[in-house]
Amino acid sequence: MADMLVGFVDAFYLRAQGASVIGKRGVDVHMNASAVVDWLRKLAADEGMNQSFLRAYWYEGAFEPSHQWYDGQRQYFHIIARTPGIQLRLGHIVERPSPLAEPIRQAVRKTARSLEVSPDRLQSEFDRNWTFPPERRQKGVDTLIVLDMVRLAGRSAYSTAVLVSGDQDFAEVIRTVQDFGVRALIATPNPATVARDLTQLADGLIVIDADSRRSNRDRLLSLRRPRSSQSPQRKGARHNVLRLNYCLSMRRIGISAARFRRRRYCIPYARCLAVKANTLFQPSTACSWRYAPRS
Repeated sequence: MADMLVGFVDAFYLRAQGASVIGKRGVDVHMNASAVVDWLRKLAADEGMNQSFLRAYWYEGAFEPSHQWYDGQRQYFHIIARTPGIQLRLGHIVERPSPLAEPIRQAVRKTARSLEVSPDRLQSEFDRNWTFPPERRQKGVDTLIVLDMVRLAGRSAYSTAVLVSGDQDFAEVIRTVQDFGVRALIATPNPATVARDLTQLADGLIVIDADSRRSNRDRLLSLRRPRSSQSPQRKGARHNVLRLNYCLSMRRIGISAARFRRRRYCIPYARCLAVKANTLFQPSTACSWRYAPRS
C-alpha cells in the first residue's frame, strides 16, 4: 500500500462550519483552495505521519445549465479545478419550492378574512413585498465521496484518508476503508458538528485550528468584500423581515398595525419565522425558513 495521504473535502461543509466558527455567514467568505492543499501537505509531513500528500478531492454541487447562476458558478469551478493538488468532483443542486410558502399564504388569507378585507387583495400586497426563496439541496456529492474513498482504498492508492465532513452517512464508508488497512481521520472546524458515529469509528479527529480559519488571504477562508449596494444590517434585523413586509401590506389596504397584532390569525414575531443563512455557492444569500416556537 502506498504511504500516501489523500483529502476528501466536502466544500459546502467546510465553508459553512468554518464561517460559523469565525462568526461569519457562509455568504461572507471565500474558500481558499490553495490553502486547503497546503494544510493537507503540512498534515502529511507531520512527525506523527511522515507521509507524502497525493491529492485532495474537492466536492461541490453544481447548478443546471439553465440556471441563472450557472455561468458564475462555472467560473468559480474553473479556479478550483486549476488549483494544483486538487481534483474537482461535482454533484448537482436540486431546487424545490419553499415548503413554508403555502402555509404562510393560507395564514395571510385567514388573517384577511378575520379582518374583513379581501383575501386576494391582501395576498397580492404580501406577494409584492415578499418572495419565498427556493429550498436548495446538494445531490450526488455524498455518493461521489463514498465511491472515491472505497475505489482508491481498494487499489491501495493511499494509507491515510482525511475526510472533511461530519455527516453520519459516512460512518459505513469509514468502516469499509478501515477494512482495507487505511487509517481514516475526520477533519472539522467545529467538532460539535461531527456525528457521534463518525467520532467513534474514525482513527482520529483533527480540529482545524483558529489560525487556519482566520480571515487572511493565506488561510482557508477569506472575507468577501462588502457590497456597496447593501447597507449593513444590525444583528437580528433579518428576523423581522417577514413581519415588516406583512405590516406594510396591511397598511396599504388601510388596516392599522395595532389592529393587525390583536387578531388571532396574524403572524407575530414570537411565533413567526426565524431566518437562517443557507448559502451555497453564490454571492447572494439563499435563506431557509423554519417555524420558531411560541415564546
